[in-house]
Amino acid sequence: MPALRFSGTLLLLLIAVAGCGDQFMVKDRDRVGMSDSQATGRAAVDAHKRDRVPRLTEQFLFSDEPLSKPVQMSDFAAPDDATLVAGVTTGALQLVSAKADGFDVHDDRFGYVSESGGQLAAFPDVSFTWVQQDGFVIPTDQGVLRLTNPYWEIAFQTGRAWAPASDPDVVRYSVPFALLERNANCTHNGVLSWVVNGTGTPSRAVYQIASETCAYFKFDMYGTLRTKNKPGPDVDTQGLIAELEQNRQARLPVQPFDSLAERYPSID
Repeated sequence: MPALRFSGTLLLLLIAVAGCGDQFMVKDRDRVGMSDSQATGRAAVDAHKRDRVPRLTEQFLFSDEPLSKPVQMSDFAAPDDATLVAGVTTGALQLVSAKADGFDVHDDRFGYVSESGGQLAAFPDVSFTWVQQDGFVIPTDQGVLRLTNPYWEIAFQTGRAWAPASDPDVVRYSVPFALLERNANCTHNGVLSWVVNGTGTPSRAVYQIASETCAYFKFDMYGTLRTKNKPGPDVDTQGLIAELEQNRQARLPVQPFDSLAERYPSID
């Protein structure tokens, strides 16, 4: 059976889950019609974001430390004080195959892991190229990439590039991807991130698959990969940028959950 091709951008659901308690109660609600439970939940999430220390730092990415456990998906997103990279550039990166630091299987009803001799728990060797335009990282090929790996194929979708406020000479990249089972089409969505320092040297890449979207084979997979710089591609840069803009214009409008309380004050 041929593998599916992606026609749209993979959705990244960056969800912060926090407990609610009296210690997070707020007296003044900054949203019209917000109930006590809504105000409590919002304060809990705000406190969680404020107090949590991101783990995927530049120091970590340039070290040899393994990714010992999954991280919050918000660690792969640009912080509020980041600056999106301006202008248009091209780039290419080779990811060197390596066994995952963590491979937590939740459902393997057909015994794929043992059948593969553990090879499913390794990220495949792959190279990909992109065009960066004002903070958007646009892979030049967003279809399914056919690999020599006997178990995995892969697809990359549009990500982001930004400079952290702490070091404006560093560029951080974050790109969604999907591992696809060869000849099966079951898709495992993840995120990949790396940084390039002021001298143009790329760090290791860190990745995480933490959404179990396959009916018969569910797992969480996370780890780090050695990277190699490659020359930027010779591609139709303006064509790719135009396709991205067309895609963005065609998307449905999105609003935060908080806006429900404003539009529908009677909802609790």
